[in-house]
Amino acid sequence: MKPGPPLDEEGADFHRRQLDKGQAGGLGLAVDDCRKTYEELTAKGVMFLQEPAERPYGVEAVMRDNQGNWLVLVEPKRFSPGDFA
Repeated sequence: MKPGPPLDEEGADFHRRQLDKGQAGGLGLAVDDCRKTYEELTAKGVMFLQEPAERPYGVEAVMRDNQGNWLVLVEPKRFSPGDFA
């Protein structure tokens, strides 16, 4: 996932610089159906911090891996910056 909305341009630029320096990490996975993927992974024992929820940019769910890293599932949809105003 590219840094962008809902971050403003300054926040997105800061995040891009941190990623470029190897000082930040995260993983966003684009999925076709966030709710279905959530159900499949939950059935396999994956622990989620956030159930699927509607966001201006799509449906999002947040989980942790076995090392504590946060991973985000996103079922993207078209949006414009005005969706975040």
